Amino acid sequence: MSVSLFPYWREKPSVVSLLSCIKNANQTLRFVGGCVRDTLLGYDVKDIDLATTHSPDDLLAMAKQAGFKTILSGIDHGTVRFIVDHDSFEITTLRSDLSTDGRHAKVCFTQSWEDDAARRDFTCNALFLDLEGNLHDYFGGMKDLRQRHLRFIGNPRDRLQEDYLRCLRYFRFFARFATASPDSITLQALKESRPFLKYLSKERLTYEIKGLLNHPAPQQSLSLMKETQILRTVLGDYLRYDLLSSLLDLEKQYSLVPSWIVRLACLFFDTPKQASLFLALSKHQKNLLNFLHKQSISPDSVDFLLYNYDTETVYRCLVIQKIAGHSFSLNKAFTTVQSWSPIAFPLTGKDALALGLKGKDIGIALNHVLTWWLQKQRTPGKEECLTHLEKVSKKQ
Repeated sequence: MSVSLFPYWREKPSVVSLLSCIKNANQTLRFVGGCVRDTLLGYDVKDIDLATTHSPDDLLAMAKQAGFKTILSGIDHGTVRFIVDHDSFEITTLRSDLSTDGRHAKVCFTQSWEDDAARRDFTCNALFLDLEGNLHDYFGGMKDLRQRHLRFIGNPRDRLQEDYLRCLRYFRFFARFATASPDSITLQALKESRPFLKYLSKERLTYEIKGLLNHPAPQQSLSLMKETQILRTVLGDYLRYDLLSSLLDLEKQYSLVPSWIVRLACLFFDTPKQASLFLALSKHQKNLLNFLHKQSISPDSVDFLLYNYDTETVYRCLVIQKIAGHSFSLNKAFTTVQSWSPIAFPLTGKDALALGLKGKDIGIALNHVLTWWLQKQRTPGKEECLTHLEKVSKKQ
């Protein structure tokens, strides 16, 4: 069946400018991958990637002639990134694999669109769209998209042995659009890839886990990862699936925006420090996991949290504590957050320094006074707060 497609992003000024600089673009250039797939699914398109029969050197010459900036971080793999009107486009020369080692491939350039499609992971990612609006589908990607079936190109075992990151990509893409269950051959191939996932970098693993956990409805994909023991392989043994399930229910009930770090905090609720053994987390993310794990809710703590953290962090803390079994009204706590208006706390670090406090003692003392001030309904003025700070400082 012939399909014509003329997406809105095709007429963006930056896209038009880019296409105008490529020689014989109608014959040598096609859109490929996510921009084609997501357009067919009706999703927003974030990145626009293209494939070409031109060599990287030819692309660089065309970019130079047009006055476009280029980024060459992917040049060894045939990719040139064009910067046009502040938009970024990756154009990659058609490739064929010579050899693979489970993570990296040695490639040669080719003039065959089908050979390039054959080296990709899933049928839905091997769809090309030419500049006249014609779709080129070499492996049944259109049919799989209609059936919401995520399918490897060719033999799943072969595709996974070429690049074991595809195992985790499978579950991330499955969460995005698949509803049809994987067949037994695919499931077995995914299970067999487990021992090789240890060779993936923390950064790559984090990218895939973050993408999965940021999805609005990751349940089915996570269930498959649990069934195949892949989640256990990449994140360890001590995961709280029950808390994550409760969180997903609360997110739906209160229309909360998904947060991958909050969902991760549920999985690692009992052992938050373990998360950094598997994932590349920033210091802020590590601190947030520990904070969400340790923080307990009391009548005054919502005010205390709001004086110390942004509202999104406070919402996350409340949700985590609720599903962890703390007894308080989530509705009431949310109302407090929504209606809260700050009154400036009278003291600053300079006041603590003036009393001779140093280092971490400053924060400890000020938090004591802040808690007392909140218990007094935020009514004491600076003089009363200074008097209380002096009492606190003498006890330290």
